[in-house]
Amino acid sequence: MDLCLLIHSPSPTPSNHVPVITSQPPLVDIVLPSELGPTVILPGLSPPANSSPPLSALFITQPEQPARPLMTIPPIPSSLNSVATLSSTRVFVDTGGATSFAGRHPLKDVQEPRFRVRGSKTDAAKLHEAVKVAERAEKASNLRDGVDAIVKSQDSEIKELSERLCVTEKTIRNLVNGETHYKKRCEPNTFNALVHMASNEMNSDLGPGDRHTLKDIQETVRHGMDNDAFSKSHISEAMQMLKDSREVRTMGSRSSNTTAYADARAMAASITDKIMNLGMRTGVTGIALFAKGHIHDDFADTIVQFNDSATFFLDVFNMEAVDVCSKFQQWVCNQKQNFKVPDNLQTAQNECATLIKRGLCMITNIPNLGMNYLNYRTSIVQKHHVQLLGWPAGIPFVNPHQLTTTTTARELQKALTVSTCKWVDIEGGQSTGKKRKQRSDKGKKRKHTMATNDKEDQEDEEDEDDNQENERPGPTKKHKSAASTKRSTAAGNKSKAAGTSRKSKVTPSAAKKASRILGTLPPAAPKSNEFIDTEEESDG
Repeated sequence: MDLCLLIHSPSPTPSNHVPVITSQPPLVDIVLPSELGPTVILPGLSPPANSSPPLSALFITQPEQPARPLMTIPPIPSSLNSVATLSSTRVFVDTGGATSFAGRHPLKDVQEPRFRVRGSKTDAAKLHEAVKVAERAEKASNLRDGVDAIVKSQDSEIKELSERLCVTEKTIRNLVNGETHYKKRCEPNTFNALVHMASNEMNSDLGPGDRHTLKDIQETVRHGMDNDAFSKSHISEAMQMLKDSREVRTMGSRSSNTTAYADARAMAASITDKIMNLGMRTGVTGIALFAKGHIHDDFADTIVQFNDSATFFLDVFNMEAVDVCSKFQQWVCNQKQNFKVPDNLQTAQNECATLIKRGLCMITNIPNLGMNYLNYRTSIVQKHHVQLLGWPAGIPFVNPHQLTTTTTARELQKALTVSTCKWVDIEGGQSTGKKRKQRSDKGKKRKHTMATNDKEDQEDEEDEDDNQENERPGPTKKHKSAASTKRSTAAGNKSKAAGTSRKSKVTPSAAKKASRILGTLPPAAPKSNEFIDTEEESDG
């Protein structure tokens, strides 16, 4: 044999004997008897001088083979029990290193690996266990007999009650056996939290085999609860510790590539069964692609399909499902995986700012559009016709990086994550502009001069009408008179504006005289490109 099984008895091992194990896999299967001595003879090696081979040892001769590299195990101290000591003192070593999932994400919590401790048992311990097994078997037999007797008596009572009340036996059985088998998940409660905390405190310094049992820990916690030995702060700390422990067991990183591969394979198989069963029950067709997240992972790409749904890629995209899965695996390996980082103020602020900006860019369809918190109404609402609704009431509308407490940052982060605070489009009538500034003399009594100005304007209009009647233009000067009329009207309007602006200095008589003089002046040349017919052109 190239690989031998080391079996040690409780008796001490000679210190000068060093067992040797080759690195090659075994070539044949060998069954060794259970009553072996403390020494195992390897093929091709001579036994120690001070020891003789036991009678029950099994020797197998094999042809001579070329020498191969050997891996040497250091000698075991004589004061230690071989199998039990090796199992209890084994220390976990992650062979994956930086290529494992936990090594690539050092900020994530890691699940502690669990080892099964198996120690050698004496003959008395084996006999005691055999007696306990026989007792359990007898107890189970008595339990079955008792349950059968109860069922028989129950059947007769159900039949009698059915005949007396004229009710079917099925209805009575449903009422008697009406117990659901569906149980909700055990939510964290005070008792479980205290038991978890007490277990960590009582068994932290004890090794495997010496730790307190769950029943003893529960009795200790019940005694403390009856005597009110736990304060509110202690209970809240225990609740938080239990929640953190459950979160680590649910989402903690696997410590090595082997455990990560086993977890991924088991979960993929579970999802495969669920998709297949769902399709058989309801006809819902689904397809799932599983790809490893890193090139050093051991997981193999997997395609889960129902009712040959993988042909969808070939019929629609003209690509084989295997090629799609391969491209998906390449895309996943090139992506940066963002996992949950330690929850603190800075991370909450960064996530809030990212969610706000991402939602603004998506709703406006403008990439890299920055959020303006100071001029939010003008730069965002009025310009892009969008609005951020659902901002928590107790949080000021400022840049998330200006929030100073973790509680407010987490509250805003939760509102943005569950979409209670989100961006929405608004119509044109809903967006209000900037409010006009109020008058400086609001609430004060002001002077009214509108009556005087109206009288002056009326007198100016009467003078203009008199001037137009005195001129009486001929039929050949229609355009000229029209231009003069427009000019006089414009001059009159100008005089009105001048009179209105100088209402505090110019008297009504002076304004009337100025308007009369302006009416007697010759009309100005027209500024338009219109041609004016003269008398000579009309005669010709």
